[in-house]
Amino acid sequence: MATVKAGRNKTIDTPLSEGQIYLDRCIAVTQKQVDLGGVLDKTVIGDMLDVCSLLPPKSIDLIIADPPYNLTKSFNGTTFTKKKEAKKGKLSAGLAAASFLLFITAVTLAYFLNDSFGFLVGGVGLFATLLSVYGFIMGLSSFSEEGRSHKTSIIGSISNGLILIVWIGVYLTGL
Repeated sequence: MATVKAGRNKTIDTPLSEGQIYLDRCIAVTQKQVDLGGVLDKTVIGDMLDVCSLLPPKSIDLIIADPPYNLTKSFNGTTFTKKKEAKKGKLSAGLAAASFLLFITAVTLAYFLNDSFGFLVGGVGLFATLLSVYGFIMGLSSFSEEGRSHKTSIIGSISNGLILIVWIGVYLTGL
């Protein structure tokens, strides 16, 4: 039974008997090619990023790639939509920014208050340190969120860790 195509579907159907000549020219490259003898005048089928690394340098003239249609369609449980950021990762990055701003505030207060109101500077510093600790923990725990992007998780974890190291240095040196 022939399937009915959607109105905008412009796929060309070729019977196997007519397309056999093209199928015979198709190859899959799975090993490093030292020269073009094995692939010359052939159509290579495969993942471009994998195949190109197996071909000799400067040997590619044209790549015909299948554009990313059906990005929201599920292929055996996998979709190709852009992943959302991990929630805890965004929280971690936000806490790193807040902790950094509090660090700047504490340094500015210490400079302009000429070592008076030390409890205020210390309180701001302690709060910023606790934010960094919590942000670092949230950043690390965000990696358990499956199906999410972890760019902000990485940024938040590293930023909070660095800010935490600076605060510990400030406390240990007594600045």
